[in-house]
Amino acid sequence: MDIRTVAQTARHSLAEVVEQPIDAVASCEAAGEEWRVVIEVIESRARLGDDDLLTVYELRLSAEGALIAYRRLGRRRRFEDGAFAVA
Repeated sequence: MDIRTVAQTARHSLAEVVEQPIDAVASCEAAGEEWRVVIEVIESRARLGDDDLLTVYELRLSAEGALIAYRRLGRRRRFEDGAFAVA
């Protein structure tokens, strides 16, 4: 699988297990025989402005694209400098 296909597959896989809208694929990389993908999900839209609350998930996919595992890494506001509160 190429990296674009993996990113799309990861988005679809996560959408099947979480109800919030997916915002973006933050990273996608090969990790040996697997793929590691980090995806940001909009947990709560901001009432004013663009400071949405995002939840960050890490997914592991097999070389064939099957979802092996996922976990929530934490939460952050959209415009924070990448740091997030571990949840």
